[in-house]
Amino acid sequence: MKCALPEKNNFAIHVRIGSLWVTDWSDPKFSGDLIELLVRSRTTTVKRIAPKWLKGRVISDLIKFVDTVDLDSFEYEIVKPGGKRKVKVSEIDDRFKSQLVHDREQLQIVLPMNYMDQYDNAWSLHFKQDLILEYTQQRFGIKLDSYRNLIVIPHYKHDEPTALLGVKARHMIPPVDCPKYFYDSDGYVAKNNLYGLSVTRNDIIKSGLMIVVESEKSVMKLDNQTVYHSNGVAIGKKHISEAQVKIISGFVNEYPHVEVVVALDNDVSTDDVLIECNKLWKAGVKKLSYIKDVDGYLGEKDSPPDNLHKYKELLEKRKIFNDFTRIEHTMDGIKACLSRDAR
Repeated sequence: MKCALPEKNNFAIHVRIGSLWVTDWSDPKFSGDLIELLVRSRTTTVKRIAPKWLKGRVISDLIKFVDTVDLDSFEYEIVKPGGKRKVKVSEIDDRFKSQLVHDREQLQIVLPMNYMDQYDNAWSLHFKQDLILEYTQQRFGIKLDSYRNLIVIPHYKHDEPTALLGVKARHMIPPVDCPKYFYDSDGYVAKNNLYGLSVTRNDIIKSGLMIVVESEKSVMKLDNQTVYHSNGVAIGKKHISEAQVKIISGFVNEYPHVEVVVALDNDVSTDDVLIECNKLWKAGVKKLSYIKDVDGYLGEKDSPPDNLHKYKELLEKRKIFNDFTRIEHTMDGIKACLSRDAR
């Protein structure tokens, strides 16, 4: 559910109906649920609501709850090994909030089989204009939400193709003060998963290459390659998480002939790419390389698959990562530090 605080004129507040967890796109530092948001703003007024049909959910009940809750006396019930205890909102400290976030990150909730039925079975013209064809969109389960003008990207568990963990949505025309992408499902932690592997697993095994990119779109663009067919996985950002390192290293332990190619966006420096490679190397990934555009084929923020005409050449020019690369990178870093200190 999207809504706005009285002093705002946009839909910056995103409330997940199931857990009342809140994302405030106008304040990236805020982390909490609906009650904490109301405590922070000291208001129970919801200015306007973007309507959305939700099976089994009655939004009016939620609004009634928001309008009648006594913020000063509202209590959380905390279940701990020592038993239950109640804590008032005013007593919640930063440590408890951090524990709440930590507990949520450990969950991997599998969504119901029919969760995707609420969206429209249609392919995206926006994606097609980016050379992600209908076949590829169908293969990766892309759908639309015509009512809210969204492109919907399902995230399945890396080793269970039918286990839907989360749904990412992309605004075709992003509203003011809202990001282009957001998650349209509750409880999903993307850094604990590896997008695309549930679809591309067999092609990775067949080609002997796993291409690690940042975004879902880059994975889908790789699906349009004719020689190296659909062997991409996405980490969702510029840094490979600890959980993703374990997934990748576990995969190459099972299929030791597979080479991992780190292909991050062009705005990631070589030093940062090598840092990410080193994470994988230390986890036992020894067939390892990386792509870095030195010929100016890519724009500043482009991913290697964005230039389909030069992608094969970029892949063939990939640089091998090994112990010598690590030593050379370390020495360069030491020299840079010494040079900086000398100034």
